[in-house]
Amino acid sequence: MRKIVVLFLSALLMLYASTPVLAVQEITPDKAFDKEALMRKFTYNGKEYDDLVLVIQGTEGIYASYLSEFLEWRLESGVVYDLDDEEERDLLIKEFFSRKTTGFWMYPSVEIISINGEPWQITEYAEHIKEAVHNNLNPGDLLYDKNGEAWKYFCNPKYNGVASILLKGKTSLSFPVLWEDRISMYNPLNGGKPVKIETDVKDGAVLKLGSPKVTITKNGISKVNTLSVAPLALGGRTLVPIRGVIDEFGYDLGFKKNIVTVTYDGHKIELPVNSKKAYIDGKEVILDQPVIIKNGRTLIPLRFIAENIGFDVAYKDGTINLIKTK
Repeated sequence: MRKIVVLFLSALLMLYASTPVLAVQEITPDKAFDKEALMRKFTYNGKEYDDLVLVIQGTEGIYASYLSEFLEWRLESGVVYDLDDEEERDLLIKEFFSRKTTGFWMYPSVEIISINGEPWQITEYAEHIKEAVHNNLNPGDLLYDKNGEAWKYFCNPKYNGVASILLKGKTSLSFPVLWEDRISMYNPLNGGKPVKIETDVKDGAVLKLGSPKVTITKNGISKVNTLSVAPLALGGRTLVPIRGVIDEFGYDLGFKKNIVTVTYDGHKIELPVNSKKAYIDGKEVILDQPVIIKNGRTLIPLRFIAENIGFDVAYKDGTINLIKTK
């Protein structure tokens, strides 16, 4: 039964677009804290008001929900508000937050990111959000314990957008972690820099086909880099730029006379461009996919190199995980 509910709620944000109460606007990560892009006004009873926008990151992306659209739905239901009355406006906002946080037993697969372009925890609505979220939870849900680790991260604006990584493996939900969708790099409280995240993996990397973002973890601390081009699949193998992944772990990668070289622990791998023959310490091996040059960029076969220098490589649904094992 729980699995059925999970599948239903994972589609909930997408269903917002088809119903007035749940109407949302999909946005790109860089707009999550962009007040100019997010803020707007609306007219009610012939008077203009500033709208309120709530940004939520879900399993399918990042979405903006507006108070004015919720108000429209309430009006269609026959409920009328006096927005010049502080108590009635406050009630409307509380109802809006309550409706938008019904799926937060799914946390960290669903996170609140900002309100009106600011981290929600530093706005005047912070306590309303905390109350609304907690009222929608049951004992055993990850956020239910206000003294727990998850609640600590939830209430800290520094970690907006990265809870799926902080709490990876600590939830029973089976949603994939959308690493490339993390928006911490846009969080003004982080100075425009990614949050350093402690993980159980000491050394590793996570990439996704089609995305230039790569999460590099060294000594248990993670950061997000941007590759010169996104990883691509060719011949059933993943190709990545020569710089930005393997070299992040201290391996010496070189490119001379159309040959890529990887030097590590006294060993040397040589991969001629467009050749399925490679050499490990001079011994010939056959590749499934050779090094190629595309649009002026040198792309190398990730799995072949990673596995030969001591990484386990896992691939699922376009996401590639590297974990250092040697």
